[in-house]
Amino acid sequence: GYTFGNWSGAATGTSNPTPVTMNGDKNVTANFTPLRFTLTTSVSPSGSGSVTPNPLPGGDGKYAYGMVVQLTANANTGYTFGNWSGAATGTSNPTPVTMTDNKSVTANFTPLRYTLTTSVSPTGSGTVTRNPLPDGDGKYPYLTMVQLTALPNTGYTFSHWSGDVPPVTMD
Repeated sequence: GYTFGNWSGAATGTSNPTPVTMNGDKNVTANFTPLRFTLTTSVSPSGSGSVTPNPLPGGDGKYAYGMVVQLTANANTGYTFGNWSGAATGTSNPTPVTMTDNKSVTANFTPLRYTLTTSVSPTGSGTVTRNPLPDGDGKYPYLTMVQLTALPNTGYTFSHWSGDVPPVTMD
């Protein structure tokens, strides 16, 4: 966790090893500097959230060797935290990262998705179409605007909507 910095006392400079001529009693100090490392965080996809480190890095933007940094993923509206990748893995939030070298961590977020259920009353009186259609999993991403159209069968007329309409915004 340290690197050699310099000599002080009867020896000076940064040469290592360094010679000391013994022509009397001498005091020499080897000065060591703690290693410091950069922790880079990012999010995916862009704009989906943020990462908060605790503690914050020192004034040089770095952490001392062995420092344990807790990273917390913060999802923006419309997203949920999925998992960590890079120098941290898994789904624990927050998650610890021990600084033993320069590290890069990505918080991966997933867009929220919702199901839109439609029905007609009475049964068999018509159908409801949607534009756009849901994705392959039958769900819509957060804030998707869905246009619903009521199509009455012969012998019926459209009366009114009930439930969460119009318009339906998936949130």
